[in-house]
Amino acid sequence: MPKAGGPPDRYVLNRNNAAFINLSGWVFYLLPVYFPNLIWLDIGQALFGLVGQVIVHGVIINRKLKTWYNPGLVAVMLGHVPIGILYLMEVVGQGTAQWWDLLFGILYLGFFAGVLMQRIAFGPLASPTSPYPFSAEEMNRNDRERRLRRAGIQPRPFPSATGF
Repeated sequence: MPKAGGPPDRYVLNRNNAAFINLSGWVFYLLPVYFPNLIWLDIGQALFGLVGQVIVHGVIINRKLKTWYNPGLVAVMLGHVPIGILYLMEVVGQGTAQWWDLLFGILYLGFFAGVLMQRIAFGPLASPTSPYPFSAEEMNRNDRERRLRRAGIQPRPFPSATGF
């Protein structure tokens, strides 16, 4: 995960790279729907949910927020994890997946997480001077300041953002 250091309404996450991550995520998840015979596409997704999502939502975010829960954790634990386990049990149990499916699945996951997310979204699209800040309403959603203070985190001030 990239280190923060700029205005929290635009760095490291801003409206531009958040949209890029979400749109590329839709492509990542929809490709296997259109190409169901390419098992490695599904394996990449299953591993992303079982490993990547659990690490990010289950460990990293909770550690940074000093909490046990964050938005997305229930979806990961009740969606990604059981579906990923069942899918892998099914393709391995039926002998559908070959060793190269696992290899290409790992490479597919690496491309999505390493290139699209880390190198592009948290690279050139992440900028402390981004012209795409989140609005003040978005930044204060769900009583953010009170929750952070209760966790022992001093919220960083952010400039008033322009609306969407």
